[in-house]
Amino acid sequence: MSHNLASIDLLNEQGVQYQVREFSPKVEKGALSVAAELNLKPEQVLKTLVFKKKSGELFIVLAQAERKIEKPVIKRIAGEKSSFAPEDEILEKLGYAVGSIPPFGLKLKLPVYIDAAVKQMDEVAVGAGQWGIEILLSPADLKQLTDGTFTQLEEGQETEAEFNWESMRLEDRFLPRIASAAELDPAVSLRNVADYTEKEITVHGWVYNIRSSGKIMFLQIRDGAGDIQTVIEEEKTGKDVWDAANELTIESSLQITGIVHADERSPFGYELEVTGIKIIQVSPEYPIGRKEHGPDFLLDNRHLWLRAQSQRAVMRIRDEIFWSITSFLREEGFVRFDTPIFQPVSCEDTSELFEVDYFGEKTYLTQSGQLYSEAAEMALGRCYDFGPVFRAEKSKTRKHLIEFWMMDAELPFTTLDGLMDFEEAMLKRIISDCLKNTARELSILERDTAKLKAAAEKPFIRMPHKEVIALLNQNYSAGLSELDDIGAPEEAQLSELYDVPVFIYDWPAEIKAFYMPKFKSAGDTLERVRAVDLVAPEGGGELMGGAEREFDYNKLLTELEKRNYDYKDYEWYMDLRKYGTIPHSGFGIGLERTVRWISGIKHIRESIPFPRMLNRLYP
Repeated sequence: MSHNLASIDLLNEQGVQYQVREFSPKVEKGALSVAAELNLKPEQVLKTLVFKKKSGELFIVLAQAERKIEKPVIKRIAGEKSSFAPEDEILEKLGYAVGSIPPFGLKLKLPVYIDAAVKQMDEVAVGAGQWGIEILLSPADLKQLTDGTFTQLEEGQETEAEFNWESMRLEDRFLPRIASAAELDPAVSLRNVADYTEKEITVHGWVYNIRSSGKIMFLQIRDGAGDIQTVIEEEKTGKDVWDAANELTIESSLQITGIVHADERSPFGYELEVTGIKIIQVSPEYPIGRKEHGPDFLLDNRHLWLRAQSQRAVMRIRDEIFWSITSFLREEGFVRFDTPIFQPVSCEDTSELFEVDYFGEKTYLTQSGQLYSEAAEMALGRCYDFGPVFRAEKSKTRKHLIEFWMMDAELPFTTLDGLMDFEEAMLKRIISDCLKNTARELSILERDTAKLKAAAEKPFIRMPHKEVIALLNQNYSAGLSELDDIGAPEEAQLSELYDVPVFIYDWPAEIKAFYMPKFKSAGDTLERVRAVDLVAPEGGGELMGGAEREFDYNKLLTELEKRNYDYKDYEWYMDLRKYGTIPHSGFGIGLERTVRWISGIKHIRESIPFPRMLNRLYP
């Protein structure tokens, strides 16, 4: 659901703390839900009004706000979408467009009301109707409503009904039923449920699906480590357990006890015959339902969307890839070395760095730990870092994030060919581990694992940049020159030609970083560098980027001077070439891009718990 109401925009602009949530409630539960979602105490609620409409019920909770708003807003606009004021008129009054009111594609049965002229709003009314949050009102409106003189609701009988806080207090609905974990019995993890066949176990977890058929109820439970379907029969369990089960809602938390039975029909392989239930908390109506939600709504509720089966599957694949990388590196004799987040120099281009005021001194958020890993390499040998990096690239593609996780590794005494051998071995290990350990998650995501198996078993393609340009020009009339970079469109075209990852090596020096060694082959018009990018099939894009490192002090100094880099910024890095320099290579792999390709999800925003993108910094 879109929340582009003018008054919500205004609240955002003024920094007022509030929450927005979808509801399809009955009157009492709905009014309570609205108040609770705004973190209101009973004494903050001024009045609850219920309006009976031919098309349904509309209720409003009038509440005292904590902040004041001092800015005029547009005049009231009421009625169906067709009777709203013209957008240019709204824009003239408000200073910016209102957006979609009501949400695109939704046929609204109840009128929508937006702020009347607001100058010092210290009271905010939020209404929940048939399609969600519908009303934010000014003090004048509040006065009209509390006086019972509101007449703008057209068509249908108007009635008032005060909410009785004594009959249903907030804590009765939203507070937990237990005081601490000490009240719970010891539980087993659903990860180990196979060890308890035909035995009684206790599980702590959440309800994520409910089905009921007469005297039988089916609850699907997750505990974080696994899932199981539970069966509750009224005649077997007794009235107390049956009544407790009927109280449960989606995302209620509980302790559930039962006997484990193997069941081939179950997607989990096992079923739990319930013998007891202890409720921890009954959840109010969960905002993310079975209906289709737009990406903005889901990302606004990312803290809750993570509970969805598909998102849990992606996070487990992410975890598997992380451990696969680190396990492989440890087995290959690498030492983890944590590099700083604040870095005074750039590996590549400062135009894509976030500048930070570091107590009056200019520094940047890291875009790679590579330079510092090179320092560690001279002390520890093979080493790597793994952590968050930041790119201030104003891109909105489905392959870009502002904050993401990168593993950078350094391999002493290694050529580019040796580096490609290592990268290929590591990626094949990652794929094999995911196929083995996250088969169920890949199935949930409907991933075609045959394509992953091909990449794990076949040798990768290796082509110099010059040949890739010629290939794309031949097959797609791309019109590329030998100096052109290979961006996302070209990577997608290349991935159509091969069913395994492709190494692109020996890039033009002009479009690569300062630390890469240059060379010029006989008959080649361009100066090139010993660099390599690894492009995944199926439109997966670039997963890895690496290169040999220039280890000649004088050559590196010449390159710094050519690029007008300040020597003082790189003096410590140049010391690595003065004291025991060695030939070496290194590479980086983007965790989120690898997650996206292996899991088969379309957008990279789902590959990280809380994505930071060009227009998203919440939640």
